[in-house]
Amino acid sequence: EYAYNGQNSYFRIAYNNAQGFGISKQTLLKRIIHDHCFNIVAITESKRDDDHPVTEILNDYQWIGKNRKCSNGGGIGFLYNTKIVSINENNLLNSLTDEFERLWIDITIGSLTIALGVVYFPVDNKLEQYDAAQLLHNEIIQNVAELQQSYKHILVIGDFNGKVSAFLDGNKKSSNGKLIENIIDATDLTLLNTDE
Repeated sequence: EYAYNGQNSYFRIAYNNAQGFGISKQTLLKRIIHDHCFNIVAITESKRDDDHPVTEILNDYQWIGKNRKCSNGGGIGFLYNTKIVSINENNLLNSLTDEFERLWIDITIGSLTIALGVVYFPVDNKLEQYDAAQLLHNEIIQNVAELQQSYKHILVIGDFNGKVSAFLDGNKKSSNGKLIENIIDATDLTLLNTDE
């Protein structure tokens, strides 16, 4: 959960790794959204495909999503409150149609315009998935560099499937954690959630 209060704008955004976005998960999320008044919820691992789209969640909320391409895992998107959030562009950098497990949208809340991204990295420390993680890492850095030319506010949220070095125990390693740290260094983004 992240709350922003500035520039005469206030919004609440949440993140959820749904691990499947079936009817029971959608019902649970309805209750959470209602109880906490989230304006936007970023979702990863919706596991939805073109034949099984996300159904209507709540009145006044709509879904922008990128369905999974294969049978295991995948699927990302946003649920947003149409009365509070204006979607100016739902396919920044052609992210809705490419093969990367990330999606960028341009939103306005109050007087604040944000480039908002959701990302899902492959499983950490898996040699066979490291190349895919590296490619996504490179894409995020390139995306942020491009977005920084037009946007004052950029927020990327999701499941990076890794731990930065400050949260590693002993001699444990996190290949994705190193990629996260490199993204932060290369883009000058700030890591907001430092909870384990």
